[in-house]
Amino acid sequence: MSLPSPVVAHVSTMRLYLFIAGVFLTGCAAQSFAANTDRAATAVERREGVAIGGGDGSSFDKAIVVHAASSQQALLAGFEYIALRYGWFQIISGSTVRYNGKPYKVLTYQDHRARGDPKPKRVFYFDVSEYLPTYSVSPEYPREARDKGLTGKGMALAKVDPATGHVMSVSMVKSTGHDILDNAVLRAVRQWRFRPKGITTFEIPIQFTVKGVIY
Repeated sequence: MSLPSPVVAHVSTMRLYLFIAGVFLTGCAAQSFAANTDRAATAVERREGVAIGGGDGSSFDKAIVVHAASSQQALLAGFEYIALRYGWFQIISGSTVRYNGKPYKVLTYQDHRARGDPKPKRVFYFDVSEYLPTYSVSPEYPREARDKGLTGKGMALAKVDPATGHVMSVSMVKSTGHDILDNAVLRAVRQWRFRPKGITTFEIPIQFTVKGVIY
C-alpha cells in the first residue's frame, strides 16, 4: 500500500514561505532556528499540534519521527521542520521504501538558493511506520462488478480509536462512482488495525481497474 506522495505537498509551498516569513516578522532570527534543533521542533509542534522526535534525518537509523493525528498532518509538519531547521524548501523527489521491515519516506531536496548547475542536494529520512496499518485486508473486486467492467477511483476516510488502533468508522469522501465498489472498500477497511496511541484519521486512495485493485 502506498502513502500519498510527499511531492504532492508542493501545493503547500506557499504556506511554507508564508510561515517562514512570519517567523522573520515576529523577530525570530532564522539562523538561530536553523542552528537549534529544539527551537525548530518547538515552533513546529506549537503551530501544527504534533510531536517531533528521532534523529537528524540523515539516514534510516537517524530518521525523523513526527507524531501526528494523520499522515497528511505529519508530512506538512515535517516539511516545515526541515525548512526551519535546515532552510531547505524545494522537494525534487520522494518515495516510500522499507528498511529492516519498517516503512520510511525518503525525500530529496534541492538547494533553490544555489547558483549554477548541478545544484546541491540533500536526502532526508522520515519514519512513517505509525501511519501504516499493522493489519490490513485488501478490498475485493466483486465478481459482478468485474464482469460488468465497472471501474473507478475514490478516497476512503477511516477514523481510528487511538487507544486500540481499531477502525471505528469508514466513509467514502470520494466515491468510485459505483456503490458496489464503494461497499467493497468499506468492508475491507473496517477490518484494518493500526498501532495504538497513533493516528486518529487515515485517508486511503483506491482505484479499481481492469487489472485489479490499486491502493
